[in-house]
Order: sequence, then C-alpha cells, then structure tokens
Amino acid sequence: MMLSLTCITFFVPFTGDIAEARRYFLIERPQLGFEVSYELDEEEREGPFIDTKDTASTFTESLEIETKGWFYLPELLIYKLRLIPEWEQTREDGNGGDTRKSRKFFLNYSVNLVFLQNKPYTLKFFAEKFHSTIINSFAANSKREGSSYGGSLFLKYRVLPTNILYKHFESRQTGLFRSKDKRDEWRLNMRYSRHLGNTNLDVSYIDSTHEYMGFLSSVRQKTASLQNIYPLTEDKMLMLSSNFLYNDTKSNDFESTRYSLYENLSWNHSRNLKTYYTLMYSLDDSTHFRTERKELGFKLIHLLYENLTTSFNLDGSRVEFSGGREASYRAGLTFDYRRKIPWGTLNISVGHNYHVVDVKNRPSNIQIIDEPHILRTGEVTLLDHENVDISSIMVTDASGTIVYIKDIDYRISGIDSFIRISRIPLGSIADGQDVLVSYQYLANPPFDYSIFRQTYGINLNLWSALTVYYTYNHLKQSFISGIPPDVLSNSTTHIAGTEFRWKWTETRLRFEDTSQTPGISTRKWRAEETLTFRPMTNLFISLTGHYGITKFKDRGDIEKHYGLGFNIQAVLKRRLRLEIRGFRNRVSGESEKIFSTGLSSSLEWDYRLYNASIIYRYLDEKDDINHDMIKTHYLLFSIKRKLW
Repeated sequence: MMLSLTCITFFVPFTGDIAEARRYFLIERPQLGFEVSYELDEEEREGPFIDTKDTASTFTESLEIETKGWFYLPELLIYKLRLIPEWEQTREDGNGGDTRKSRKFFLNYSVNLVFLQNKPYTLKFFAEKFHSTIINSFAANSKREGSSYGGSLFLKYRVLPTNILYKHFESRQTGLFRSKDKRDEWRLNMRYSRHLGNTNLDVSYIDSTHEYMGFLSSVRQKTASLQNIYPLTEDKMLMLSSNFLYNDTKSNDFESTRYSLYENLSWNHSRNLKTYYTLMYSLDDSTHFRTERKELGFKLIHLLYENLTTSFNLDGSRVEFSGGREASYRAGLTFDYRRKIPWGTLNISVGHNYHVVDVKNRPSNIQIIDEPHILRTGEVTLLDHENVDISSIMVTDASGTIVYIKDIDYRISGIDSFIRISRIPLGSIADGQDVLVSYQYLANPPFDYSIFRQTYGINLNLWSALTVYYTYNHLKQSFISGIPPDVLSNSTTHIAGTEFRWKWTETRLRFEDTSQTPGISTRKWRAEETLTFRPMTNLFISLTGHYGITKFKDRGDIEKHYGLGFNIQAVLKRRLRLEIRGFRNRVSGESEKIFSTGLSSSLEWDYRLYNASIIYRYLDEKDDINHDMIKTHYLLFSIKRKLW
C-alpha cells in the first residue's frame, strides 16, 4: 500500500501576498500513518437454554492524519487536529448456516483548541469521535464506538485559581456484552491558600445513563466538597483539618441526599507523642431509610525508644434512624513492637478493644448500602449479614455507576442462612475486583450488648528471604439487656503462614481456621509456588501453581481449587518479540464446579515506523453446576505505520 499527499490548498479570507498571509497562521506538514488488520473470532456456547456457534471475520483499513499549528499568533490560538477514516468489512456465520455481511465506514477524529494560553484566563475546547476494539487476554472481545466534546476555562488568579470543565460523552459497546453509555459532566475546582490555610472546593454535577444487556439505569449526582487545612501554630505542630461533603444522588428506584461534616485536630506534642481529636456529623436521607450520625473521638500515639508504639483510642457515636436509634462506645489499646535482630526483623502486635452498643426500637428490615467485597475465583465470599432478601441484592463497581447483572456477571447461592456471592468468569467482573453490594436483611429483635476483641500477631523476617507469621483474633459478644437472642456472637480465627523468596523461587503457604457462631466456620489452606527463570538476557520464563482446600466445618463440605500457569517472554531478534501465556484452573465443590483452560500468544515485529503483530487466544471454560460451556478462538493480524 502506498500513500501520497498530492495537494494542500489554503484559502485566505483576504487579498495580498501569500508570504504575508502566512504570518497570521501556521499549519505544520501533516503526519501520516495507516493500519491494516484481519480479525477472526469463533465462539461456541452450550447451556440449558443455549446452544450456539458463531464465527466472525473482520477486515479493517484505516488512515491517520495529524497536524498542528496556530492561528494569528500562538498566544491567541494553538490547535491540534487528527483525522482517522476507517473502513470495516465483516462476515458473520451463525447457527443453521446463517451468513451476514456488512460494510461500515467510521470517520474518527479529534480536535484540541487552546485560546490565550499565556493569559490569566485560558480557554480549551476538545471534540473526539472514536471506534476501537477492546481486546482482553482471556475474555470476550467487544467493539466500542463513541464521541465526546467539551471545554474548560482556567482562571489563573494567584489568590483564587479556578477551573471550570464541561464534558459530554456517549459510547456504544457491542459484542458479548452490549452496552450504551451517555454522560454529561460539569466540574468546578477552586483553591485558596493565603490567610485561612489551604482551602479546596470541588463541585460536580453528573447526569448519566447506562444500558447493559437490556437493563437501563439512570443516575443524576450532585456533589460538593469543601476541604481546609489550617495551621493553628506557626511551627505547624497544631493542625486543624475540616471537610464538608454534600452528595445528592437520584437513580431509577433510589434517591439519597447526604451531608457530612468532619473535623480533625492533630497535635504533635513532641517527636514521640501525638494526639488526635475528631468530630463528625452526617445525615443520610434516602428512599429506604434516614440516618443521622454524630461521633466524637480521641486517639493517642506514643513511640517509646523507637521500638514500641502504643496507641489508645476512645470514641462514642449515636445513630438515629427511621424507627429507632443506636449508641455505641468504644475503647481500644494496641501495642506494636518492632526490633532488628541479627538475621532480620521481629514484629509483635497486641490489641484489645471493648465496644458497648445500646439499641432502641431497631426496625426488622435493615438496609445495607455499598458493602465492600472482593470477588476472586476459588475464594468463598459471604455477605456480612444473614437472612438476606435475595430480591433486594444489587451489585455495582467500586464507583457505584455500573450495575452488574445476576447470572451474567455474578451468581448467588445459599450456605445455611448466609448468602455467597461469586463472580462468573466470563462476566464483566474481573478476577480480584472490588465491588459494592447493597441489600436488605431481616434483623433479630434489638438488645443491648458488648463486644470484647483480642488480637495477637507475630511476624518474623529472616535474611530478607523467609517470612513467618501468625495472627490470633477472638471476638466475644455479651448480653446486657433487652430480648436475649438465641445465639450470641463468638468467633475465633487463627491465621498462620510462611513466605520464602530465594533467587528464582517464591513459595507461599497459608492456613486459616475460623470458628464462629452465628456464621460459617471454615478451615482452609493454600499453597502457591512461583518459579522464575532468565537463562538469557532476552528470555524470561515464569511458572506458577497453587492448590488449596476450603472445608465448611459445620456441614462437612469440601471445596478444592488448583491451578497452573506459565508466562514466556522472548526477544527473538532485535525487533522481534514473543509472549506466550497460559493457565489451567479448577474449582470443585458443592456450590461451584468450574474448569477453565486458556492460552494467549502474541508476536510483534518493529521496523522503523512499521509495526506488525499476530495475536492468538484460546479459552475453554465449563461450569458443571449450571451446565454452561464456552469455547473461543481468536486471531488478530495487523500492520501499522506510525505517524510521521
């Protein structure tokens, strides 16, 4: 393929000499690039209600033209323009011999304009239209197209620098996971650091809609945050931090308005003695509940001989909600001892906490909002409370803007009176991702109680290679007054493990034994091994393996999980790179039986402005509990010329 730029004509809106006209604008010689790619995607799915096999092949050609310059004077306007026309031809073969062909043209572009860059006020405008393929190592690919535009005004006043931003964004994603997004966003940021310390104001308004697999969610969110850090003394030994937050959120079936005020006074009495005083007030008024919280706290930290750190905390809070109130008082004392020994370091920690709770007229149905969890394949993740209303469960990402779909992204199952939540490997929740879970649960009749918690831990690090650790945690709940429950909380957890790192090997062993009432008592252990080899400077090999067992002690059920993986990276020649990754994992238990195998490889070649790559991916996954199976083959070949 040969590209040529034959003619560029500039129309000047006034008469006169061309050389004279060029004094008022500059257009740099355009840079050119192109990309040609071929993509083959084959997917086979089987399940109780599905049996499909689809094959799609896509041939894509795209050009990339970029230029930049200024108009009249660089101080007035500088700009950067990029134009990316793209042609796409697709053929899809489905079940029963159905064949669909399509031709598409996308005119992608980006425009950036900066006015008055050296003035006290700078104005920026931007616009973009894009079309891309989202390539995942071991998940289904998706195509995404969208556009955005907006602008910002930056007022560079020394006393009160201010930035105002507006952005509109739209996108559409196709493939296995189909979604549409639309968002309008306004933001204001102001800073002041003259006479009242450092003050920062952030205000935002976001109006967004998210349509995913036919499920539509609409969220409008107004947020204002005012932060101030003020030194009460010239030596900054006494500092006052203030934070006021306002948040108003409205969605399809949920509305919430939240105010919070947080004050923190830190006092450095000396190098080894510090105290903190906190005051907090919050009001949360939502569709399902209303909560008002007041809290007062004190904390002291003392360092003795640079080895022993003593922490003492004392705080109390009062929460009033619809139909009742709850007052709690806490006191804690912890010791942390660190010392260097001839072969390494020793760390010993001891903690005691006492907590008294006074509950009055608590409602039977309690709403939990944004309970954090981490979902990992092979690990047991339980919601914190029992007797959960399954129909009320809602799972979102950590930001709360993406709502995940039950039986597509995650799966729930019952273990006694508790709920287990697990990610579906082919869903849109990544392995090890943080999620927020909201739900309602049926609470026991209210009563007053106290909780005494003890923690002990020891960590020994030897020769910077061997780490041995042990942690003991015991919690006991005692009845004070009210209606006594059938069972009081009593839990004990032992955690022991070791890590060994030496040259090319890294070994981890971990044992955990938990006994709790009420709750799920488990005993589990996990062994991991990683071998890393670099026989040559241009060759890297990594082998990993893990094996673990989780036993539910009350039921006698056993869940096993194991996996093997490898990663090979090699520089075959100066400009030729190869990477191969693979894994084989299995989870076997009463509630989960998943077997998955994956292989991913890529070969890249660079020569001056040109880059060529070949990517292949294979994934085979089976769920024996739900009788689901998916098998995919993916191949991508592309040649790209960089901008020049």
